[in-house]
Amino acid sequence: IAPAIVSDESCFGKCAKNMNVVAVESRNVGRNVYKGGAAEKCSAVANSIVSDVLRVAKGATNPPFLFHVDWDFDADFEGAFCVRVTAKAGGEEVSGRLRGVCEAHEVAVDSFSEVEHSGEVSFALVTGTCKRSKVDGLCDAIGKEEWSVGRPVYMAMFG
Repeated sequence: IAPAIVSDESCFGKCAKNMNVVAVESRNVGRNVYKGGAAEKCSAVANSIVSDVLRVAKGATNPPFLFHVDWDFDADFEGAFCVRVTAKAGGEEVSGRLRGVCEAHEVAVDSFSEVEHSGEVSFALVTGTCKRSKVDGLCDAIGKEEWSVGRPVYMAMFG
């Protein structure tokens, strides 16, 4: 990491003062740009990037999330969760609708960022402390929205 001169038109040049931007180039996906707040307590962007980089460094080739898990114990614990939502388009309208679904399901959002990639937009959000069942219900509801590309995935955040 080092200072660099960048174009005003680049993703870095358009970055607001209170935001961080990371661009990751890969052979499989191409360029992904991650944007998020610079002073967030638990940055969803930082969590996503570190998680993905660690998986690759360990040689992981399987999908990063299990889309269906049969729990054989009561896992309805309280905590903060990172939720990754893929939408057909981004912008303030979808962002507002996503926040509205969170509010309707009584899930507080501590941080929120928009991640651009391959013609779709992903939103990474970190919830306030809540039960896992609330987040699971939230993901079910988001998956049924017309702007959503399938059911979101989520993971508990520890630390």
